[in-house]
Amino acid sequence: MAEKMYDAYNQEIELTTEQQACLKYTGNRTLMVKGYAGAGKSLVLIAIAKKYIEKYGHSSKNKVAIFTFQNTLVSTTKEFLQVNSDAEDEGIIVCTVNSWMGKIYNELVRQKKAPKRNYPGSGRTEEEKRLKSVEIAMNQHQTKFGKHRFHDIPYDFWLEEFDWMKDMNIGMNDLPAYISYKRKGRGSKYRFSSADYLTAFQIYTCYLLYQESKGCGDWADQPMYLLRHSDLIPDCFKFDHILIDEAQDLSLAQMSALMLLIRPGGDMIVAMDANQKIHGKYWTPKLLGIETTTKKLTKSMRTTKQIDNLAEAVRSKNDKQLDEDDKSLRAVPEREGSLPKLVHLDNREAERKYVVKLVKSYLKANPKITIGILAAKNNQITLYSGWLAEEGIQHEQVRKDSTFSMAKPGVKVASAFSSKGLEFNVVIIPMFAEGYFPYKYASDDAEEMEQFMIKMRNLVYVSMTRAKNVLVITWWGDGGSRFLNDMPKELYELEGKPFIFKSPAEDDLINPEPDTEPQPSEQPKRLLDFLKEKGIKTSDKREQGGALWIIGGKELDPVIKESQKIFGARWTFSQNGGRATGYRTSWFTKCKK
Repeated sequence: MAEKMYDAYNQEIELTTEQQACLKYTGNRTLMVKGYAGAGKSLVLIAIAKKYIEKYGHSSKNKVAIFTFQNTLVSTTKEFLQVNSDAEDEGIIVCTVNSWMGKIYNELVRQKKAPKRNYPGSGRTEEEKRLKSVEIAMNQHQTKFGKHRFHDIPYDFWLEEFDWMKDMNIGMNDLPAYISYKRKGRGSKYRFSSADYLTAFQIYTCYLLYQESKGCGDWADQPMYLLRHSDLIPDCFKFDHILIDEAQDLSLAQMSALMLLIRPGGDMIVAMDANQKIHGKYWTPKLLGIETTTKKLTKSMRTTKQIDNLAEAVRSKNDKQLDEDDKSLRAVPEREGSLPKLVHLDNREAERKYVVKLVKSYLKANPKITIGILAAKNNQITLYSGWLAEEGIQHEQVRKDSTFSMAKPGVKVASAFSSKGLEFNVVIIPMFAEGYFPYKYASDDAEEMEQFMIKMRNLVYVSMTRAKNVLVITWWGDGGSRFLNDMPKELYELEGKPFIFKSPAEDDLINPEPDTEPQPSEQPKRLLDFLKEKGIKTSDKREQGGALWIIGGKELDPVIKESQKIFGARWTFSQNGGRATGYRTSWFTKCKK
């Protein structure tokens, strides 16, 4: 039995009784391994993989695969396997789901069994191309079926709807499934009647046909294609045993496609934690058509009681919005440690100096220590890396396209999203402020805002629970995160000035008073009323620090000139608009009147 395991530093890990029970499972149902952050779910999968290596030896190639949703976890899993096995690197496949689906699809394209498609890259420009496809699909639908109120809904709403439909494996012949599936987070602003579902599905069909006509597609199309052409999948892409890590962030289509890769008589083992769900995907065993046996891991293998208490104080605010099936178990860690430290600094430069000095002090005290500096956004990775480079501090950036080693001590700079599966002796989270934790986002739709905040709290929880021994959170000035309000004073040590941070009307958005709407202040209301009287569509983001948008082109010139004369409003024309207008041609102003 593969019960002796070692960490990246070749130190023996003693498996718990619960973990050993997972290794000994021999039932016919799919094994579900559930446990909160640091409970050792990934360790269990690697131990099971090691067991298969011992069983098959070098012939384990194309028999066992470990799939997850991100590249950083792929890298750490491969390292862990190398420490715990003498098998050749290619003995067990470790890969992201998207990458493996892409390999299969590309092989089918090469064999001329699947159409070649162009898929979107990342960034704003690529997003605008996709939104343009939505706009064309909407126009085609209106031409064919006539004007409908859905044509006035912003295009980004429809893009999210279409992505969700593809994630749920809904194709052009799956209207009954679309009607029957309950989608969380669509929002309460746009309610669908039975007839509306048909209209929405017609628009979706126009979108699919347009993509097909232009030879383009979305990444979610690949698992959908495999699900409809399962007989084409070559056996060399299949396995006897499939292990899935962080499955809570995979979609129904991805999970269903993975099941096609199991050879007859094979099995699947799934590890997941609903508390760490940050990508809004959805599936259930019932939807997959599988019977499961759940093994729970209730003993912490990573962090301390003090760090977990602070992380849980933030995450637990989600529980009132979660269904019972979405709630995960929690067990308080047994290991004691120091209180996490919250550091309130005067300005940006003071924060930079503090973080750099702190890193230097830890490295001087213990050169073999691991320090993780976690960023909310990818551009902060470059910023924090610059802080360290200016001071001559050696470090590694953890990115999907970079090479790094968790076995190597020192400093790692990573995004919060890519930190899953990683752990550090010390975790530092700088710039813990609005716009980062959470992202700058506002909605007057209660359900949409609620789902956004659930993801953001989970992201904070994931970030904090990467720490094994020490957690330090910093921010400067008056712009701290609203999540600071969720942290009881007895659970942390404060360095710097006491703070009082007022959450920016989140509760007003999530729990509005019955039959009332938040009203703008008297000053902005005047310009807004003027525009509404003119019958102009508006999107007012001024109270969130944004602009007042009006939808339309040069035909609005008379209104623009009149508003300039009456209110002194200075308008800027935008051919492609912004997110607030679904990237339609618009004008915007920051006039406060």
